[in-house]
Amino acid sequence: MARIKELYTKLPKSKFDLFSYEIDWESLFDQDVISRICKPWIGKKIKELMGVEEPTMINMVVKLLLQKCTQDTLLKKISSILDDASEEFIEKLWKLIVFEDIKIKDGIYSLN
Repeated sequence: MARIKELYTKLPKSKFDLFSYEIDWESLFDQDVISRICKPWIGKKIKELMGVEEPTMINMVVKLLLQKCTQDTLLKKISSILDDASEEFIEKLWKLIVFEDIKIKDGIYSLN
């Protein structure tokens, strides 16, 4: 647990650094991070923001991530749906993705 906290300190502090972080998409795909970790998180956040489960929205975001989209592309796709919450949603999602990437690079977990 202490190691996870230590890795958390490696997260980029500024929004610019977060969004310019070089994500190793292939490692994320190899570890099935998008389906195992991001999809449930996306579902939970969208339900919090919209008040209902929205499978179409969840699947759209997951599909875009599987296409290695940028945060700008994602923002354009969801801003009309999530309105003012869009930027915060994207920033938190990107933190999750970057954190999982850092964990993979540090050898924290492997798919068992």
